[in-house]
Amino acid sequence: MNGLLRVARAEQLVRVISSQSLSTLSNGMVGLVIPWLVLSRTGSALNAGGVAFAVGAASLVGTLASGVISDRIGGRRAALISDAASFVTVLILPITLLFDFLPIWLVITTQILGTLFDGAGAIGKDTLVPRAAEADDVPLVRATSLQEALQNTANFVGPMAAGLLVAIFSESMALVVVSALFMLSFVLIGGVRKQHIVYEHPLTARQAWRDMLEGFTFLLREPLLKPITLVLVVNTGLHFPLASIIYPSWFVFADQGAERLGFFLGAQAIGGIVGGLLFAMISTKVSAYRWFLLTNVASTLVFSTLLLVEPGSLLAIAVSFLMGLVAAGLAPIVFTAYYERTPENLLGRVNGAAAAIMGAAVPVSSILFGWLISATAARHALVVVLVCYAVMALVVFFIPSLKLFDAGKGEEGTADRGSDKDRDSDKDADGEGDVTDVETVAGDTAGAAPGAGAQGDRDDRTGDADPVGS
Repeated sequence: MNGLLRVARAEQLVRVISSQSLSTLSNGMVGLVIPWLVLSRTGSALNAGGVAFAVGAASLVGTLASGVISDRIGGRRAALISDAASFVTVLILPITLLFDFLPIWLVITTQILGTLFDGAGAIGKDTLVPRAAEADDVPLVRATSLQEALQNTANFVGPMAAGLLVAIFSESMALVVVSALFMLSFVLIGGVRKQHIVYEHPLTARQAWRDMLEGFTFLLREPLLKPITLVLVVNTGLHFPLASIIYPSWFVFADQGAERLGFFLGAQAIGGIVGGLLFAMISTKVSAYRWFLLTNVASTLVFSTLLLVEPGSLLAIAVSFLMGLVAAGLAPIVFTAYYERTPENLLGRVNGAAAAIMGAAVPVSSILFGWLISATAARHALVVVLVCYAVMALVVFFIPSLKLFDAGKGEEGTADRGSDKDRDSDKDADGEGDVTDVETVAGDTAGAAPGAGAQGDRDDRTGDADPVGS
């Protein structure tokens, strides 16, 4: 409990993860309002799948460059630009709805633009977490547990608030609230410590390509992060259409209201909040490897019970709560592995590479599940998801490198993130009195895991982008 209180007093960390959670809250509301808007106005799950396909494709394109952008301009600046762009792209829709004008092409266009910017912002905020935790003297696994609890809080409030706003007011009001939340996220991240970033060479197309490839090279050669990423490809390809197509279709075609869908999704988030807080208290005492394996099995078993309940029922809400509860420890374990095993100066690019690889599954799975629901029923889509979850819960038992979840820093096979030993000094980047970090990095592959890239592939930067900000 004292550890959680210390986390709550960690000002920089709280700013970062609170801004993250506000973005998640806003995106969760958009994730309910947009498919609901399309389904209620067109009655076509295929149209909803088309919107989800466009968002997934934009996410893939955006994340390919977002890691390079975040490492180059800093996570703080990337996050500020992202939140400002999201504010504008969301606000366009309620303005057009005032005139009863909402063609599918406009929905797709605004979602694509918002998603393109959102990728860099999400990765930028992710890269801020480990440095903020270190600055506030908070154990990283505890910081990621609190991060997960707040993310689940956002996932709870988002769909529920969106459903209630749509039911009581309108889709337009829900989108206005979303735009205001993006602005609040902008303000929070603006209070994170600035950093001055110096490069010997400007960012050219060739240099950007080399930077991006370096992130992919490290990720695909790292002994633990590679299998984690491949597992997450499947999970992402299932989770995104579940939230954006399958669950909404399950409720809409069962004549259930938006508020019931909001309560259903919110219950899962409440379970995640409770589970995340519980895991934060025991995270430093349990085997991450065993917890990861058992949680995958338990999550699959709980998900299977959805086939026995009706959408909108109290039993469905109870099952949703249990799904969030049992899965709560997975994200902190995975996030901690990425943060601990990736050199700090590569963190944005590695996160971007992982997001791009995982995001590649989203457009394909969205179209396939949209077609499946249109051709059959939402319940059949739930069965397909269950089969995939069951296969993955079995496969992870046969991936020996996942035992590295329990490897400590400095042990063989563990990547050294490259701490701030080489940080020269703090100074003001813009003369306005803000504390600014200046970091000198010998090369991009410093601290990489064995085999993570040839020394000759290093670029010639004298000052690399620090994840804490711009």
